[in-house]
Amino acid sequence: MASASKPATYKRYTARNTYQGAVPPAAVLIEDFVAERAHDAGKLVESLDHADTVPRHLRRRARSWRPFGLLRCRAPVMADARVVRRKRNRYRSIATTSNSAAVLAAEEEPGTGNIRVRVRKHWRRPAILLRAHASGVPPLAGTSQKYLQTHIWHAKRARMENLWNHRLATHNCGLGVRVLYRAMSRHCCMHDRSYMQLIEIFGSEDSIVQILSRCGVQKRLALSASARSGSRRFRSMLYACNTDQLVAPVLMLWCPSLCTKRQVAKESSSEEEMLPFVVDVGKETAPQPDINMSNDEDSKQDQVEGWKMWVWVHPSAVDEALSNLTLAAQQAASTPSGSKPSVTAMPGLGFLELSGPKALEVLARVVPPEVCRDSAATRLWRQVSSACGGARVVPPHGAVLAIQLEESVLNQCKTAGLAAGRQPNQGDHGSEWLARWPDQVQQCHLWDTFSMQDGLDVLLVFRGGGKIADCAAGVDMILPAGACHKLWLRCYFAGCRAIGVRDRHSLLSDAALPEFPFDFPDTQAGQKQSAQEGSESRARFQRRPPAKRPNFDLLGIHSPHLLDWRILAAEDDQQRPKVCRTSQLVLLSQPRRCFSHPGLLPVTVRSAARGMPRGKCHLYRPSVEDLNRLNAPGLGNPGGHGRGESRPMRLPSRDQPPALGPPEVLRLEEPRHTSYRLRRRRAEEVETRKAEVAAIRPLVGFVTSGSFSYRHGCGAGVGAVVAGVLGDLVQQSGGAGDVPRWIWLWARNTTSLVYFPVWVQCLPDDQGFG
Repeated sequence: MASASKPATYKRYTARNTYQGAVPPAAVLIEDFVAERAHDAGKLVESLDHADTVPRHLRRRARSWRPFGLLRCRAPVMADARVVRRKRNRYRSIATTSNSAAVLAAEEEPGTGNIRVRVRKHWRRPAILLRAHASGVPPLAGTSQKYLQTHIWHAKRARMENLWNHRLATHNCGLGVRVLYRAMSRHCCMHDRSYMQLIEIFGSEDSIVQILSRCGVQKRLALSASARSGSRRFRSMLYACNTDQLVAPVLMLWCPSLCTKRQVAKESSSEEEMLPFVVDVGKETAPQPDINMSNDEDSKQDQVEGWKMWVWVHPSAVDEALSNLTLAAQQAASTPSGSKPSVTAMPGLGFLELSGPKALEVLARVVPPEVCRDSAATRLWRQVSSACGGARVVPPHGAVLAIQLEESVLNQCKTAGLAAGRQPNQGDHGSEWLARWPDQVQQCHLWDTFSMQDGLDVLLVFRGGGKIADCAAGVDMILPAGACHKLWLRCYFAGCRAIGVRDRHSLLSDAALPEFPFDFPDTQAGQKQSAQEGSESRARFQRRPPAKRPNFDLLGIHSPHLLDWRILAAEDDQQRPKVCRTSQLVLLSQPRRCFSHPGLLPVTVRSAARGMPRGKCHLYRPSVEDLNRLNAPGLGNPGGHGRGESRPMRLPSRDQPPALGPPEVLRLEEPRHTSYRLRRRRAEEVETRKAEVAAIRPLVGFVTSGSFSYRHGCGAGVGAVVAGVLGDLVQQSGGAGDVPRWIWLWARNTTSLVYFPVWVQCLPDDQGFG
């Protein structure tokens, strides 16, 4: 057969029979090839077993699902001369504006001295953009949107939005709702809060305390031993000067030692002081350097020693806070025994926030003690990092630690692996700094300058978190703004999940904690934020087609777009609601005082059955029949009693509200207000609006932020309710008036007719961590 015959030139290809410089054979035996490559394949498999797997949040797709569809989306190239002329004129107009990226990217033409405007790709470079939209500009100057140092990183991975005169990241495109909660409750999340504005108060100790007391800050809080030494950062509510109008919650930190500040040089009073001394040497005159004719005492007066305090304010309230602090400083300086304090805005300081149960573990890998310069703070940081590596040991809430890093560390994005091999400290050092935080570990050069010439100074502020340690516990890093981007990359490669502004707000709503300015309707910043959200809601409502718009008059909703707090107030001309924000001690010891307040009380909302309170959800007061049905036989927690037997409601704890029983019993639905049908109103051609039809239950409050809580397993949120109604319900329920407890209300979303029961509880003003 022809197939059995082989050519005479065929030779078996083996490793011993090689053909150098000849044509390779037409066939290769698989057995020999595998035998030759078995050793290399074994090494490859062995190396893959020891290689670290890339975390899921660091993986990226190598190829788009539509790689060839982007070309069709490009605009056609127009070679018209008029278009080219229009573009050139546009570049010239851009170049004439001040503080723009085109001006910074412009170059001078050689030989002529004229300015040459470069093309768009040059003035869209990251360095030019960050320089044009630098956050170091004072907050009261300019109207352009400011960029953070991590803006270029966020612009590729998150949705950006113009908020509070900044271009901020709102949502991380790689984190969903459940993944976001899992990252916060099990891992570590990081957020760039460099948009927080820093205000510096300089002066004597008495003048600073007078400024704070005039703005509503308690004197015992500002002069406590831990806060005054600079070892603790404290949180307080800042009010308008000499009034009870709330401005914003602020973070305050004392400088641990005296600082020296140079005053502005005074102008000369005569022309003789302005002229230089000239020596006549004949034909030529040689100007000599100025001679200091002033005394030593006058030169010493240019430098003033005093104390310094840093105040972090949200950018939406920085104008109001700065004006009130300045007014308080002027009033403090007008006193007979008062000095002249100064209040200035200090740009150029970064703020990175790490939150989650593994925040300290991640920070120990990002900033290991080996890269820190030797000092008492570094030795303490070595003890803290070693103790937190094995057990859940957290430093005291608000404790401040200052460390100094080598500048070469910022250029290394690769961080150490997991701290599994790190052994906890065997000595009894942890009990010392847990019992009393040292006072000599918070001094750094950041109080004098923000430069990084002699190293990178970082202030670490620890947060305990309390009962919600899985989301509120963490570390705040205060450092120069120029090092934020590089340290951000080190945290990202160490396993942190980056979150935006809206992501952080949703996490706080999940934990039923208020956040400024979304949940503070009694402030000017909260009113502006609510008005902006109301305009956006109206814009969405006006979209076409009209048939998809809900008829809020038919549903009986009072405030579908903008929460009208004047409905709940006794006075109709009141613009802002009066919210009683007291401490937790007052809520526990004097609840009747809070319930007798003429305004509103901030509350946390928890769903008692099915139903999820969303933003702008309406809260209604239950009737006497509803309360009787709540205490009827068959309702209550099962267990210990037979079915249908009555069980008295036990006093609930502050963490968990009582259960209502089967939700089918407590069901209420709003009837349709047919007089507000669109067809009927069009047929009647009524130009004036009819009187609003009241709902079947009286309106007593609103929910400012709410969603489904994965932490509590039900709907949760934050809102405000009329204080007098809560006091009446406490008396009607027969509970003790001296113990704050959960109070039952009806809730209804703006697009629904169904009421669902919720539990509300008074919220103290010291909740939240920023």
